[in-house]
Amino acid sequence: MSATGGDAPSLLACAAWLHDACRAWTDENRVVDVGSAQAELAQRLTAVKENAERHDCLPVKEALQLQLCGQDCWNATFLLSWPVERLVLKRAARHLAAYLFLTSHRLFAPPEVFEAHVSHHRDDAEKCILMCLKVSKALANHGNAFDEAHMMLTWASAIVAACRDASKVKVGQYAMEVHFAQLHVLWRSGRFSQACAMAEKLAEETQNSSTYREALFEFIYEAAFAVTCSADAAEEPSADEKELGASAECHNTTQALLSLSLRLQKQDDVRTVKQQSFLGTTELQLACLLLKTGAYGEAVEAAAAAYEHLHTFEPLVVRLKAESLRHNTESAAELFAALCRRDNTVAFAELCAIAMGLVESNPTMEEEVATSLQRRVASSPASADEEDRFRLLCFLLHVHSEWSVGELVRLLSITAKPQDQVFHRFFFCCLWQLALCDEEAAVQGTTAARATHPCRRGRLSGALKWECLKVAVTDFSALGSSDAERQSMLLDMSRLAVELQPDPPSDPATDDEDPITALQHTWELWRRETTVHPALHSPVMLAQAQLAFVLGKCDEGLQFVHALWSSSEEDDTKVQSCAALINFLLVRSMFDVAGSVAQRCLPRLAADPAQCRLDFAKVCALGSLASGEDALVSAVGDLFVAHVCPLLTGEEVPLSPTLLSWWSCFLWYISDRLLEGSPIQAVRLSYTGVCLSQKLCMDRSGDAACGLALLPRRLSALLEAEFDLYVAEQPCLTVPELRQSHTLLTRLSEEAVESDSTGDNGSSPESRARVTLSLATVEMALRQLEEAKGAEEPPAASMELDTLPHLPSIEAGDLEQVATVCHRVAARTPHVCIALRAAAVTLQIAAAETHCRRLSAAGNDGDAVYAVLSMLYDAYGMASSADARAEVFTALIQMLDPVTPTPLTEMLSGALKHRSCGNSPLAGHAARLAETAVEFFAVEAWNESVQWNVLQRRDEVARWRSWALTLADMLDSTNASKIAIADLAVQMPLL
Repeated sequence: MSATGGDAPSLLACAAWLHDACRAWTDENRVVDVGSAQAELAQRLTAVKENAERHDCLPVKEALQLQLCGQDCWNATFLLSWPVERLVLKRAARHLAAYLFLTSHRLFAPPEVFEAHVSHHRDDAEKCILMCLKVSKALANHGNAFDEAHMMLTWASAIVAACRDASKVKVGQYAMEVHFAQLHVLWRSGRFSQACAMAEKLAEETQNSSTYREALFEFIYEAAFAVTCSADAAEEPSADEKELGASAECHNTTQALLSLSLRLQKQDDVRTVKQQSFLGTTELQLACLLLKTGAYGEAVEAAAAAYEHLHTFEPLVVRLKAESLRHNTESAAELFAALCRRDNTVAFAELCAIAMGLVESNPTMEEEVATSLQRRVASSPASADEEDRFRLLCFLLHVHSEWSVGELVRLLSITAKPQDQVFHRFFFCCLWQLALCDEEAAVQGTTAARATHPCRRGRLSGALKWECLKVAVTDFSALGSSDAERQSMLLDMSRLAVELQPDPPSDPATDDEDPITALQHTWELWRRETTVHPALHSPVMLAQAQLAFVLGKCDEGLQFVHALWSSSEEDDTKVQSCAALINFLLVRSMFDVAGSVAQRCLPRLAADPAQCRLDFAKVCALGSLASGEDALVSAVGDLFVAHVCPLLTGEEVPLSPTLLSWWSCFLWYISDRLLEGSPIQAVRLSYTGVCLSQKLCMDRSGDAACGLALLPRRLSALLEAEFDLYVAEQPCLTVPELRQSHTLLTRLSEEAVESDSTGDNGSSPESRARVTLSLATVEMALRQLEEAKGAEEPPAASMELDTLPHLPSIEAGDLEQVATVCHRVAARTPHVCIALRAAAVTLQIAAAETHCRRLSAAGNDGDAVYAVLSMLYDAYGMASSADARAEVFTALIQMLDPVTPTPLTEMLSGALKHRSCGNSPLAGHAARLAETAVEFFAVEAWNESVQWNVLQRRDEVARWRSWALTLADMLDSTNASKIAIADLAVQMPLL
């Protein structure tokens, strides 16, 4: 049949095709493409509809043939057996057959033709009405084609109207059926106002028919049931509610239908129990609908009226919920308490369901509701007590509020528990889930989570969560958990116990009792665990370390850190666990403890990335700054020299100017702390800081400025400390490192001099830098000489030894140190260092002279006198020739010139005078040492004169004898050496 064909032959061809197709589709042995068959049926139905729109009249013969063929097709859809997968073809074929049959009876012809034909063919009219009713029902139930179904019923109404005036017409009896069918279609299609009007019309038409009146009541009941029992707004809408739309119009129409039903029922005499029960049910439906629409006051009245007719607890439940929703808590509590009395037949399970609804509608009623349920449980017989108590616990669990969970924990703690593994397992898991409820916030946002936990309204406090876990571990873990589960729960307990502790933690003696109790109890529970599940080793060690540190058990916490590193876990896991522990401590401002942990981790991180090692080093640094203990600073210094300094000076980790400045300042700080006790580590740390600051020379703004401002002074301190180590024969820096530092300080000093507009550097830091540079120059030259094993003697000018005593800021100690190292190197290479020996004596004398010039003549200082004499004594010891010894004595006599008294002469005279008198305080140890030194020099001068006398060098004899007598005169008259020199001077002849 073509898409545009609508004449009689095409209609007959369509009917013949449908007749053959029905036979083929009902044959299970034949393969049928259901999709293609559906498309063919739709195409032919469209063609038939186009013919109907033209309102043509078929010839009588063709109409009769079409009628017979259409009726056969219709019967085939009812009488033949159809496979289940082809039922959709059955319904579509029935629809097409009905169209063909209606067309054969001129339903689509002009009205006058149609009415005349139908009025004279009453049996066929009845068939047409039945076909319209059945097809409309199928379309409404399976295809949701409400417009098409409504059209079918419109045609049925037209047939009924055309036959209504005929005598003895049975077709008119179908008018009521058509109206009911229209009512169903209108309601299901969402045309609520039209459906309500149709119901009003049927109310008038069914006055004389109890059967149809009951059918109307049944329709209203089913429609109201679908609306009142639809899903709540918090859940996914059901299919029926989607069809109804759940709109305000639907609710208003349903209320109007229920009011109509109540009015009609009350008009009739309510005589039987069935009628009274149905009236109460209708009132109950109205109460439920009013409850759903928010008319709580009217719902209470309707529920009270329903209770008068039903005398069941359902109206009481509706009234109870309405009172709760309008926040009439007192009345609602009284009603629920009445339901919970033992004389009431309501089962405890139903009471729990009612209580759940009350709490959902009015959360403030949870305490009153739970109290009533507990009273009911207390009054239950022993056989039902255990089951009812379990339901009560489940109710409290389901409410999931702060109060209900607290009450649940209390009841589980004080009541006897059955030795049932399932019971213990259930509450072990439930209590654990309660403690983890906040971690599932994302899951709770889904519909499935709301269906599982519909009463979750707020978060539980951390203390309550910890109590849940405590009860679970203490009371339910023995029968309800494995070791791994129990230890996993203890991990959660540890986390909650620590979270209860304030950040940062204060002194445990002044903390609140609850957080400390939680920490202590969790710690004790961990102490009971003899073995740790292998899969939980790292988390368990981490959790116990956290507890130990927060409780102030630092030694035990560090033991857990050691246990973590000693475990068989992968290195990445160990590093991550230690990093988590350190972050935990840093957040709580426990910097010293974090530094101790990082200090134990850093040596084990050799295989880890450089940035990771540097991060741990930062924590070590922070810990040393926070603690300030010398032992910790020393340990950190050793650790940094071995592991951190090479990392900082390398190129593995790029450092920003801020970090470069910070690290250099820290290294200088710790080097200053270590300079007295560990000078070698101090120099190495200081040198690393200098190297870091040197990288800032290209950036002189912002954070780099601070490090650069300190760099000259730190370089000076580094070189002086290195020179001190060299004097002590423990040099730290290599010669290239020393030269690098020397070059950098030279450049910085020159820049400082150029920027100084005054030009007076006599007492400026730059003048001291010149001294430092000179000392470094001497060290480099001497170390090169030592490395060359004296192969060449460096020129004295390269070491600038002659200019050292004349530097403005030179100290006596500096000169004395240079003299010491020069003498030492000269002694080790005697065959090439003659000039170096002489320079050593000269520098030692210069040190004594410098010290002498800076003595105060205001008072008598025995220590100062002895210091000068001691320097000269050392110079005399360095002298390996007569000229050198004479140079020492020349300097000594100049300092002690009796003709022109010097400060040293006055101080020495005062010391010796008080020494002879035995007065205090200069009659002490310093005065005795000074006298001994003078006596030594006097004796040495006399011995030297004797030796020259043997050599018959009278000029030398005279000079040395003069010096001996001068020194002897300074001694006390009772001094044995003075007496001996005086006697020998008279007796010794000149040779």
